[in-house]
Amino acid sequence: MKLNILTVAYNAEKTIKRSIESVINQSSSNWKYYLVDNGSLDSTYSIMKEYENVENIIIKHIEQNDIKNAFKMINEIVKNESSDDLLCTLDSDDELTDIFAETVLNEMQAQDIDLVALGTEMYSTSNGTLLKRFVIDNRLMIDDQNIANFFPNIHWFLRQIWGKAFRLSVLRKYDIQHPDIPYGADTVFTMDYVANSSKYVFIPTIGMKYYYFDGSSSYIYKDGREISDLLLYQKALSTVSAKCDRLPYSTIDFMNNVYLHAIIDSLNVLINSDFNLAKKLQLTISIFKMFEENTISISQNLSEEYNNLKKNTFHAYISLINEHPDLFNKDNCPEIQKFVLFYNSQLNFWFSDEFDWWLRNYAPLIEKIAFKEYQLLFNMLIKNKDAILLYPNATKQHLLMLLQKLAATLEREEDYIFFSLELIWTKIKLNDFAYAESELAEWQSLLPNNKRVKELSLLLSNQQQLGK
Repeated sequence: MKLNILTVAYNAEKTIKRSIESVINQSSSNWKYYLVDNGSLDSTYSIMKEYENVENIIIKHIEQNDIKNAFKMINEIVKNESSDDLLCTLDSDDELTDIFAETVLNEMQAQDIDLVALGTEMYSTSNGTLLKRFVIDNRLMIDDQNIANFFPNIHWFLRQIWGKAFRLSVLRKYDIQHPDIPYGADTVFTMDYVANSSKYVFIPTIGMKYYYFDGSSSYIYKDGREISDLLLYQKALSTVSAKCDRLPYSTIDFMNNVYLHAIIDSLNVLINSDFNLAKKLQLTISIFKMFEENTISISQNLSEEYNNLKKNTFHAYISLINEHPDLFNKDNCPEIQKFVLFYNSQLNFWFSDEFDWWLRNYAPLIEKIAFKEYQLLFNMLIKNKDAILLYPNATKQHLLMLLQKLAATLEREEDYIFFSLELIWTKIKLNDFAYAESELAEWQSLLPNNKRVKELSLLLSNQQQLGK
């Protein structure tokens, strides 16, 4: 039994030596190292060639860069090496600790284990400082009988392909394919492996040094990322549920939480992407709909966190529109309407067909209405009542409609009467006689002796005569 190590590198001239040296410095010499240059445009392959005379290092150069080449190489190793062997992968900017090979070989030789996973230290690429340690507290042996109960404890270790050793005999049981998704292929690989194996051990020892780079592809929104988030959630649940009669609620809730935080990351990347506003809004609605339609048994705490996420996302977009009115145009107006309505159908009541005007001029008002902060909004507007009454009539009519509805909702009778009558005056000045006549008829029956109603009736009559 030996450990086959695979590194597929692309443009890794700054880090590849670190990875290679970590393999050469293993405390056990029972390894074979496949070094593959994946069509690099820098000196990665030349650096690899410096190690061509090192025993048990196999160097290969591929002309055309392709992310799927890593899976092709895994299949090649599985096919050509002994079924008794093990496999681990090592990214071209990471390191194995010197006891990694010895530890996984000893574990696999001592017991009938299908997978051995060690802990990981995460370092900053920019300054080399230690950011986090992911390591199990105590040695943990799991089989198909208890994997569902322990899944929240081990899920992080199964999300990536690195930091663990796989048996080639298990990998030969099924077809290994690179999934057609923008990210998460390594998680699919590991979950497929778990689906075809039955015994796993997690060691409370650091076996891997991972270098965190905030400019990686994980921070670039690629088309289909939202599909990846959903598929990875479903893949984990289906893998574990196939091994037990019934998934524990705690495991379901845990995976719902994992999915939620995946879409939080995706939304952060999406909002800061170079996509146009309409596409951002389309994808945002799609992300939320997927979560709502596919998650099950949402706990109250998770539901509150999800609602806060929706609120924060809404706030981010409305603020963006308000701060950059140039983003608003007739092409993305329908998407903005859909986005706003997704959060609060009551906005139909408040604004009807006037979304474009409101978004262009008063986006913060929409935000407060969406979150039902009616009293706060009314207080904010009433402070500026005198200024509002001096606005041009075309602008004032919109704000008076809003104030009228707010007063009605808050049951402020005197304010409701005042703004309703002021709106009638404004409509008369705008020659909207049909609206004014209809509304005045109702007020004449309700307040026949009201001085303002009488004044408006006379004004309407005079304006209609002038218009003839």
